[in-house]
Amino acid sequence: MKAVAELSSRLPHLKPLLVSFFTGALETWERFTSEFAEGGLIDKATPEQKNRAWMPTTNDQSEGSLGELRLYARKKSNWALHIYNALKMYQKNDTRAFLARHATPDLMQYIHVIARQRDGSKLEKYRREQLAAHAEEVVEAKRKKQKKKENKALEEAREIEKVPWVEIDSKVDDMTVAAIKMQLEKYRSRIRDIAKKSELNKMRKPGLIRLLKTVIVQYKASLSPHFHAAQAEQSTPHPVVHLPQPITELENPLYIEDPTVINGLLVPQLKVQLELYRSLTKVPKKSEIKQMRKSDLIDLLKRVVAEYKASQVADSDRNVQHIAQGEGSITADEAPARMEDLSKIKSTKTTKTVLKVQLELYRNLVPGIPTPDQLESKKKTELVDLLVNAVKHYQSLQNEEHPEAR
Repeated sequence: MKAVAELSSRLPHLKPLLVSFFTGALETWERFTSEFAEGGLIDKATPEQKNRAWMPTTNDQSEGSLGELRLYARKKSNWALHIYNALKMYQKNDTRAFLARHATPDLMQYIHVIARQRDGSKLEKYRREQLAAHAEEVVEAKRKKQKKKENKALEEAREIEKVPWVEIDSKVDDMTVAAIKMQLEKYRSRIRDIAKKSELNKMRKPGLIRLLKTVIVQYKASLSPHFHAAQAEQSTPHPVVHLPQPITELENPLYIEDPTVINGLLVPQLKVQLELYRSLTKVPKKSEIKQMRKSDLIDLLKRVVAEYKASQVADSDRNVQHIAQGEGSITADEAPARMEDLSKIKSTKTTKTVLKVQLELYRNLVPGIPTPDQLESKKKTELVDLLVNAVKHYQSLQNEEHPEAR
């Protein structure tokens, strides 16, 4: 108060501010002091009742005791709680003065026996074991909760992946709310500005129908040759992202290479992708991956994809020559061209050697093609399916890069 009074001459707004503060606080003060009103319980209480009801106005004593305990534990790292409590009771109850008046040899001997028994009962060890067990239970509960959350997210991603695309506006009107939300989640990988799940849950069916129709129109517009030119002229905050369909082995999850798509993956999806690439390139151990944050997982997956692509480019020509020379049906000097005619690929005249050579030619162009050792164990029908999917995927990438050629 003294410091404020000294500065009051330089604070021209001090008085009106204080008056405004006290005026606003008056209502609360009246409510808090109603128990002191004339005729109330405190006013009618006798002096003896007031003495019995007295209590400190603050909690300083409890807070001070906790502070003393913290300082005591800092100084004595191997402290025991029952010893600390006994020490404080000795000080608080003035036990020294009591013993000075009433202590006898038999009493002191009895106290020593009780003290040795208590020290030998390992109370502190038992207390610390309980604390450690509780800490482990808390950690395990959090781990299970996180695992359950990751499994749920992964299961939802798998369910969304199984749902067929809806690209016709007329079909949207007959869909259920759950189906509409599933489609919106599926389009989220292609259209970046779809509302969050929490916002979708607040919307009614008519609003969800309009939103899905708008998303379908927006996606179809993104496939137009004129879309990229218009997008370059207009600075849009959320550009449309195309999700190419990578080629993989049958009934296996998709390999993802697009950096923009990787940025939108969930933690379980990032871990699944890293496990898929583990058989193709060098990936850290699972224990190291579990300790990484989402941003680190994204950077790691991008680096793994880049290393995989680089290794594929370096090995492609060598593998082509190795297969061709080993089988003898194509000479290494012929430098075979990529096949894009699906009817020739599916022809019975096309040998396994030709199929394997063609897959090696496509290896550095599309992701997820099995290694040469894995191709050796494939049947001809499996090689045909892999090559057909590779050609389709390569053609779709070419159409996206050169839309004017359609």
